[in-house]
Amino acid sequence: MNKFYVICASLLLLGMAPETSKEVSFSGILKPWRTVVLRASAGGIIEKVHCERGDFLKPGEIAATLEFRIEKADLEVAAAKAKERANLELAEMKLKYSLVLAARNRALFDKGVINQEQLDDVVNQEQMAKIRVKQEKEAMIQAQLLYERALARYEAREIRTPVGGVVVERMRSAGEMVTRSLDSPIIKIAQMNPLAVDVRAPVEFFRTIKAGMQVTVIAESLEDKVIVAKVKTVDRVADAASGTFGFRIEVENPNNEFPAGLRCRVTFETN
Repeated sequence: MNKFYVICASLLLLGMAPETSKEVSFSGILKPWRTVVLRASAGGIIEKVHCERGDFLKPGEIAATLEFRIEKADLEVAAAKAKERANLELAEMKLKYSLVLAARNRALFDKGVINQEQLDDVVNQEQMAKIRVKQEKEAMIQAQLLYERALARYEAREIRTPVGGVVVERMRSAGEMVTRSLDSPIIKIAQMNPLAVDVRAPVEFFRTIKAGMQVTVIAESLEDKVIVAKVKTVDRVADAASGTFGFRIEVENPNNEFPAGLRCRVTFETN
């Protein structure tokens, strides 16, 4: 009888034992997070290309410059007008005098020293002085807007990269004409931090793979480097023909240690 109970207890414990984890691997390719082709937002002649193939650029760094002599001159004129305050100061001075004069003449009118016509003339001068100050303030606002417009046109001659990365191709050189069309690419930049691995997996893993989960990535020629990465996005639409779905791995690469274009294995554990 005791032997029977022992056997039953053993079977019960075996039934309660947790399932062992299983390691799953998928193949992929380390690639840039995105590739950006820089083009001019305005037509013109290239003054200088500030980088070569293989150079690393920081976000916002100038990659190329178009000729800007006219835009620079317009900017300097607009800046001078935006800073000009002489007309406004003169108008405010005249208004101040008109206010004092009007107050004095109202007192004289109350005492019967001057007549209504004389008072009206002074009051009209006061109102005209107020309007003049308003006009000069509006003129200064317009001058500031013209300056900002000239600045935008000037800055459009500087082609800056919106992302940090490596220059993978340079299509234009100094002296060449470019337009605003898509047919005038200048530089192609690959964002190297982070890197991406796009993977396709059978739909049976759809509930297993979640955004934010950790995975390991081992790239060819870098087998000694076990890269800890995470799932960034998971496709919500599967491919019915192949019975697979896609997900993207984000690999941090702050020092540009890992090159793009290497084949790799993405591994994680599942129950």
